[in-house]
Amino acid sequence: MVKKLEVAASDLRGVNRLTIEGIGGVVDLVEAMHRNIASLPGMLAKPNGNRTTGITGLVYRSLRGVVGLVGSGLDMLLARLTERSTSRCWTTWRFMRRTASSVTASC
Repeated sequence: MVKKLEVAASDLRGVNRLTIEGIGGVVDLVEAMHRNIASLPGMLAKPNGNRTTGITGLVYRSLRGVVGLVGSGLDMLLARLTERSTSRCWTTWRFMRRTASSVTASC
């Protein structure tokens, strides 16, 4: 039996924004690690504050773009849901799990 869970659409928008910001932060962190490892003359070298260039830079920019598009699309969808429902909306745990896995799978 699936347990019903009461969730406001505005709460889902907040979770969406936090998730997208978190994924963007992880991409930034991985890019910084990649940049520091690639510029390895040693521990005494000055850290390069710029983003990666070339193909790796293109990949990280593309990741940020895809994450941004997915986040914006979900936010627009949830904004419409918020406008239409003045009361709290009902959803199942399965729906929330499916939504969360689609966000992470598309990144």
